[in-house]
Formats: sequence, structure tokens, C-alpha cells
Amino acid sequence: MLATVNRYRGLGVDSADLIQEGNASLFQAVEGFDWRRDVRFRTYAQYWVQQAVLKQLYNHARTVRVPIWVQKLLGKIKRVQEEGRRAGREPTAAEVGKVLGLAASKVEWLLATRRYAQSLDAELVAGEGATMAQMLADDNAISVPDSVPEGDLRKSLADAMGDLPDRERVILRRRFGLDGKEPETLAEIADGMGITAERVRQLQAAAMDRLKRPAKLERLKAFVEQV
Repeated sequence: MLATVNRYRGLGVDSADLIQEGNASLFQAVEGFDWRRDVRFRTYAQYWVQQAVLKQLYNHARTVRVPIWVQKLLGKIKRVQEEGRRAGREPTAAEVGKVLGLAASKVEWLLATRRYAQSLDAELVAGEGATMAQMLADDNAISVPDSVPEGDLRKSLADAMGDLPDRERVILRRRFGLDGKEPETLAEIADGMGITAERVRQLQAAAMDRLKRPAKLERLKAFVEQV
């Protein structure tokens, strides 16, 4: 049974749940097994275990359930597409439909259902820290120009960052585009400074911690109270 579970591991359902379903299917195998037939119990039970695991995957691998018949057809379409790729070209919907006896429009419709949910907390780029949730617009948020009170933010930032180590100050300016340029990623800054992206992240975190000290926050208080 473990071999069957391992085969379908990482497809959207926890291994523990697959094992539980496989164990439950063994009771069905025991009830239906006929020792008088020339078949070993292991061979007979393997069928029930695999059917139980596949049913669990079909019903619970996606956040939004897709009918089993759709998932099975998608599996057939995938196999035809892989055969075409091995032959050196991507088959069209019409070509896939001809092999499977389906209309091209139905193949296109089936492919359109091949979508998976993604967490809003998932990182857009690994290591960058930005999530999908952070990219969603907040209709109730005050626009940036309206949220900034009167005063010279550029000068206040320069004063607050004045005693930061040179590398930390450079990283903050490049990371957040404080010089009027486009903000840069950790990787871009790392390439320019000859260090790793992780080291850039550490220096950025250290600089932000320094700016959060009471004396520095006081200089920026007027600009953050309303945000």
C-alpha cells in the first residue's frame, strides 16, 4: 500500500490521508476476496487500494472540485500532448480531439478547466517576500499622495538614514527607489554589490530595525501617523 501512496505523493492530498483511505479499502478487499480463486490477496487488495487513493485525489486534490470524468479526460489529453512533444511538436486542440474522438471545442473547454487555486500568502518570487495579497488593490485605502502630510519627506528620510552604515543606506535607497528610480529586487542589488541576495535581505532587515528606534521614528512620525 505504501508503494501506491508514494506513487501519488505531492499531488494535493496529504500522504496521511491517502494512507487512511488505503487502509479503509482493505476492509472492502477482505470482504470481497475469494480464496478459492487462483489470485493472491495482495494482488486483489492492490486494486482496491489504488481505486481508493485515486478517488481521494480526484475529490480532494483541488480547492474547487472538478468532476472525475473531466479529470480523467484531462489525463488522456495530457498523455496525447506529451506524445506530441516527444515527437517534436505541440499538438493542436483539433489534433488531440481527433486522437481521443472529441471535438476541438471540447478539448479547449477541458483545458480551460485545468486551473489550480493558489494561496494569497504565496510568494510571487521565492525569497523576495512579496505575496499575492500585497498586490491586491484596497478600494478603501487612501491614495499615497493624499496620505502624505505636508512636509519634506525626502529630507526627513535623509536625516533618519544619515547615520546608517553606507551599505545599509545604499540598499534601502535601491530597494525602495528612494532616489527616484525603480525599486530593485534583492537579486539585482546583490549582483551590483557582489554579495548574496540573502545577505542583502539581512542588511535590509538590520537597516529597518535601526529606523524603528524611537529617536528615528520621531523624525518620521508626521509621515506615518496617517498611513
